[in-house]
Amino acid sequence: MPNSLLDRFRRRSDSRSSTDEFDGALPTFIIIGAMKSGTSALHRYLREHPQVCMSTRKETNFFFRPKGHDLAWYRSHFTKPADQYGEASPNYTKRHMDDGVAQRMYDVLPDVRLIYLVRDPIERAVSHFQHNVYKSRVDPDYFEVYFDDLDNQVLQTSRYHWQLEPFVETYGLDRILVMASEKLRDDRAESMAQVFRFIDVDPEFSSPAFDVESHVTSLMKGPDGELLGRPPVFSAQQHGMIADHLRPDIDRFRALVGQDFANWSV
Repeated sequence: MPNSLLDRFRRRSDSRSSTDEFDGALPTFIIIGAMKSGTSALHRYLREHPQVCMSTRKETNFFFRPKGHDLAWYRSHFTKPADQYGEASPNYTKRHMDDGVAQRMYDVLPDVRLIYLVRDPIERAVSHFQHNVYKSRVDPDYFEVYFDDLDNQVLQTSRYHWQLEPFVETYGLDRILVMASEKLRDDRAESMAQVFRFIDVDPEFSSPAFDVESHVTSLMKGPDGELLGRPPVFSAQQHGMIADHLRPDIDRFRALVGQDFANWSV
């Protein structure tokens, strides 16, 4: 963003905060997933933009498995005046765990924009499995056995068409930006400009923070304190079985969003 525009926005924000008591806002956009597809990185990058206020807690999970929080609690996570407000809760696209998110969201935020980051569905599933090892939810030695069950929760999260379907039915595809995490990783400047245009803030803004990439999963430790290191690898046979299982959903997803995701393994 040019300095003059940045200065004007800061002066406007300072003026609002000095004359009015700001008691929070509701999101104008939400990153709805998918888990282990770069949602934390995108949340950090968006936080840099002077026209954007991201939630102080990355994952509010306000619409996922409701816990009795009210709108005042939700508003309290957006702490400064801004043009656009956003949060990132990948649990919103875990339909197998809660199938009511899209409708609950629409009842409160009928005009919100949605961002759905996706990743090679098998690579994402492996990273998700490692995350569960880190959380002591599964033993790392169960990797092959775990994926013998083709309907496990990790693979269900990689069924992108099925996961996105309720949001398309509720909001329409024109209010949803679908982006491959591989693009966010490899073409950061253009990806962020696309996101900024979608949420209606200055698309020319850039930050040195956009050059920082974190490989969080590779630094995670297992339940005994050991570094998880490189992700486990499927045998060719098991990889083929998983790919065949996911392919019908992923092909529908490609057709729905009009993107080929040519480098994916499914």
